[in-house]
Amino acid sequence: MFAYKRTLIAVITLLVGAFSFFLARQFTDNYEFIFWFNVSTLWLAEIFVALSIMTLMKTDQKGMPFQFIPLMVAIAYFIFTLIVPLICLADISNTALVLIHCAGLILAVIAYTFSGMAHQSSVQLEDNQKKSFSARTSFRNDLDYFKMRNDALLTENAELNRKYMKLRDAFQYASDSIPGSEDADSRITDELKVLIGRETPESMEKCIDNLLSLAQWRESVIKNSR
Repeated sequence: MFAYKRTLIAVITLLVGAFSFFLARQFTDNYEFIFWFNVSTLWLAEIFVALSIMTLMKTDQKGMPFQFIPLMVAIAYFIFTLIVPLICLADISNTALVLIHCAGLILAVIAYTFSGMAHQSSVQLEDNQKKSFSARTSFRNDLDYFKMRNDALLTENAELNRKYMKLRDAFQYASDSIPGSEDADSRITDELKVLIGRETPESMEKCIDNLLSLAQWRESVIKNSR
């Protein structure tokens, strides 16, 4: 589907480019350097917009609203290339006109680059938040499943229930996952699976003690990584 849309955008861009050339010819009979320079910058802007649209189609709605900024920059540059040829009507040298075009292009590239970096940072932050939410949700879901399986035992054994509630509180207020806490998250997930498989109160208490230690270690890892 994306390949079809990409091809369609490419065809539309070629048609718009041909129309731009035809339209430009209606305003002048002088096909010297400056004419071809203006048309070339217009074609470049059209390609700029087309590539921005293709990039936007691949973002999967991530990094909003930053994903639209590169396209807005490309459209702004396209408008710029439409306006600059009007300066030809004034008494201005070709050198000055070329310099204006170059300055506009440089500004557009700089703005496009920084907006792209902002979008990538936004996507990375969004992915990290999803991973963080996923890890903490997984911890709580595993504990809820453990409680569902052993509700009667937790009711009868006050010490086991106390440790369970302490562990639940530890995960309830756990810090968000960050790059570098993957190992701690993985070890906690593995230990929770072990806890769910335990049958005796003594083995459960031992697993919970291990999980409490892992939770404290995870918090220290996150704190030291910030």
